[in-house]
Amino acid sequence: MIQQPLKSEGLGGLAVSPAQRAKETLGKAGPLVALILIGVFLSFRTDAFLTADNLLNVVRQAACNGFIAIGMMLAILTGGIDLSVGSTMALSMVIMAKCMEAGVPPVLCILVCLLSGAALGLVNGLLLTKMKLPHPFISTLGTQNIYRGICLLLTMGTPISGMPGAIKWAGAAYIGPIPSARLF
Repeated sequence: MIQQPLKSEGLGGLAVSPAQRAKETLGKAGPLVALILIGVFLSFRTDAFLTADNLLNVVRQAACNGFIAIGMMLAILTGGIDLSVGSTMALSMVIMAKCMEAGVPPVLCILVCLLSGAALGLVNGLLLTKMKLPHPFISTLGTQNIYRGICLLLTMGTPISGMPGAIKWAGAAYIGPIPSARLF
């Protein structure tokens, strides 16, 4: 009796060889493998790469993008997308800065920032559900440009500086070796 090589069923009932399955898995894991290889290379190339200070710096810089990525993951898992997250964050921060300039206490400014971000996200949700736009790509692409334009109008294209110590602390200070931005 002749034995056939083991094959598993792929998409559409077609047989997929183990070599093909390994190639597909490696293709999907390619970016992760590349990241690991770069990390290993840099660890041997320089003494400053794999240090606690450098790793904490990476975590501090990635914290904001990490929170945005969690929200985007939820949107993508439900079959949607939100192209306006960066502009939503920027407009929320500009609104917070304008509250600071008006003399509002820092804790209330942070609350206003969070509430404005939620309200801007609600606008995207209402455009999709109540106005029955065909795809979230359309509404969020539009609101991305609208929010970015409002930011430019409010700031007149200039950087905002002079934040109070409480806001600077929340975004850039350390509690021991841990960045405070990581705790919020």
